[in-house]
Amino acid sequence: MWKLTFFSSILFVICTKVSSHSKCSGPQITKIQTAEALFPYSLIWESSSQSLYYVDFLGSSSNPIIFRYDFEEDKIYSASIAGQQYPSFILPIKSKNKTQNLFAVGVGHFTEIVEWDGRSPTANIVSRLFGVEESDSTSGVATARTSDEGIFYGGTHHTTFCSGPKNSSFYTYTKMKGLQQLFTGTQTTDGLTFYKDILYHFDPCSKVIKQFRLNPNGNISRHNSSQIFINLDTDTDGFVYTNEYGGNSVWKLDVKSHKAEVVAKLPINGTSSFAFGGPNRDILFVSAASTIVDAYTLAAEVISQNGSSLYKVTGLGITGRKYSPLIV
Repeated sequence: MWKLTFFSSILFVICTKVSSHSKCSGPQITKIQTAEALFPYSLIWESSSQSLYYVDFLGSSSNPIIFRYDFEEDKIYSASIAGQQYPSFILPIKSKNKTQNLFAVGVGHFTEIVEWDGRSPTANIVSRLFGVEESDSTSGVATARTSDEGIFYGGTHHTTFCSGPKNSSFYTYTKMKGLQQLFTGTQTTDGLTFYKDILYHFDPCSKVIKQFRLNPNGNISRHNSSQIFINLDTDTDGFVYTNEYGGNSVWKLDVKSHKAEVVAKLPINGTSSFAFGGPNRDILFVSAASTIVDAYTLAAEVISQNGSSLYKVTGLGITGRKYSPLIV
């Protein structure tokens, strides 16, 4: 384990842009619109449609739980999935049928394959990819991501999150080998990203980010660890990014120098997720939740009466990692 050294001052000039006529130097933070979710989560950019997808982690079955922000239209679309609630991730699927818009959505014990045109108010489950820990009523799927090769990696969480036991696990899935457990002994998987053959895994309950080496056979080996906040992403230079849960900052971590710096600071608290996107993947999208849940007591706190928000940060000079669609 190695310790982060935080800079005492922000090294980036943060400018909150309140209108299209505002002029300021340095990175600009623009509020896109209300994110239409209690807890916008698991943001991921999909290049072919130039869209940002995310879920509402606190979404109920009677309300929309999956969302798409259309970059060109500057508009958010959402859909409900009959009988489904509290989704933990959405992953675009690489489909041979170009007319099919398929996604892997994590709900309960299952990763469901969902068809959604990105505009309709309802989406449909067409099949089930796999279930995990189905006999354990205290378990559920957590965050998931795909490697550069389009391979699924994801974890589970205890229903009481950080106040529960350390018996959650981390898995990978391929069509050829099916579901494989890679390690166990965590409480949740809340951050997950890749850089070349490195996998970064974050369990916020232990406040530790673990670094693993991806082996050619798809297995992993322990490499290193560190302490940071929640959610993970990487850029094309190998820097790791994380956001302050419930706070207002996104941080950049240099894994070589063991230092971190703030790259974006929202004008409100409640950061819940982020992702790089845009035509050149140089825009940082950040969501802020209207309701935050304590990871230990599970007490919900409304922190914004105006709903959740979606922001974009431009002018950072950072190019994010390209997200690969899931291959099934």
